[in-house]
Amino acid sequence: MRATRDGRPLAALLLDLDDTILDDAAGADEAWALAADGLVARQPGLAQAEVVVELERARSWFWEDPERHRRGRLDLVAARYEIVGQALERLGRPDAELAKETSQAYTTLRDRNQRFLPGAKEAVERLRGLVPAMALVTNGASQPQRAKVERFGLAPHFDHIQVEGEFGLGKPEPEVYEHVLASLGVRAEDCLMVGDNFGADVLGAQAAGIHAVWMNVRGKAKPPGRASKPHWTVQSLEELIARLV
Repeated sequence: MRATRDGRPLAALLLDLDDTILDDAAGADEAWALAADGLVARQPGLAQAEVVVELERARSWFWEDPERHRRGRLDLVAARYEIVGQALERLGRPDAELAKETSQAYTTLRDRNQRFLPGAKEAVERLRGLVPAMALVTNGASQPQRAKVERFGLAPHFDHIQVEGEFGLGKPEPEVYEHVLASLGVRAEDCLMVGDNFGADVLGAQAAGIHAVWMNVRGKAKPPGRASKPHWTVQSLEELIARLV
């Protein structure tokens, strides 16, 4: 087995969680559509199409800001509360209690719809038998990320699990990768990081000297950034295995 483009032996594989192993977008559109339905039902006179537009606009506004993004991923319920509240403000119908209820209902629906990406469960199991060491490196709050790890039985496959909310820093901060490498006792140049977030998983890993793979699950035409070093692009963990074996 080789590690990356230069053919070095692979000492450790680092995997992201959401949209790399689990389908983080599963049910998102349906959940937001149901949220819009609930807002229209509770606020007579609102047009469904207008509510959908304002929810989408509020989501873009919230997540496009790096500081809000960092804060939001550590408390998704609060982030969604702020998003719904912002949409209601723009619609001229501010209602803090309705925003709270809607964000909680949305979160329940999203959690219920979580699932493995196609073939990812079997791929993780196979990778565990192929590589000397594996680490799960995920941004986000401790409770929801640990709940996913437990629900989907991922812990036995990894030698090290690092969650932003527990470690205190998230990708792409160099300390994140340095701690993972130290925990596994491996060198950066002998490792491979795989994840969907180009900035956090590819650029962040490369800055730490780790080879990187961009998980382009949605088949985007090009990465949302430019890497100074070569990287692989795959659409599934099964495709990754085909490159490694």
